[in-house]
Amino acid sequence: MNAAILAVAWLEAVAFSVLALITLADWIRHRGLQRQYLAWAIGLLALLTVTSRFNNGSGVQPRWLEAITIPVFLGSGYALILVRHSFIPMRRRTLTVLAGLVIVVCAVFVALLAPASQNNIPTPYIVATVAFVLLWLGFIIEPVMRFWTASRNRPLVQRARMRALSLGYGGIVAVV
Repeated sequence: MNAAILAVAWLEAVAFSVLALITLADWIRHRGLQRQYLAWAIGLLALLTVTSRFNNGSGVQPRWLEAITIPVFLGSGYALILVRHSFIPMRRRTLTVLAGLVIVVCAVFVALLAPASQNNIPTPYIVATVAFVLLWLGFIIEPVMRFWTASRNRPLVQRARMRALSLGYGGIVAVV
């Protein structure tokens, strides 16, 4: 059973990596901010899944690797916000506040990295973890809902693309 779970986890990492390469190739061929932000969002998620596979496979979780994966994870969510912004503009001030939140939450979370003893987890770490998860979920759920509702008034092909993006990222939330 353990081998099957590990195989599925590696399959997930490979699938994200292939999707990231396809998205990157699409951006290189066609350029444009929408494709660039989407390549960043999916590429960062692919980097995260591959990194976590090596991290879990080795049984060692170095602190420096955790300090890298935390900003990568939130960065993938912020990149999706930028994809949303390229379709449905947000105010610059909102984007600036969200970027500031990413920086603050990452800094606090990295400063409070998981204690070595899992028996006695300090309250500030729990609060930072909740803030981290809620921020990432907000970065994903808001664009998913916005893309779905905005797709109603779009031409057929664009509607299908926006709904596919909504369903794909909604699936990622369900998986995570």
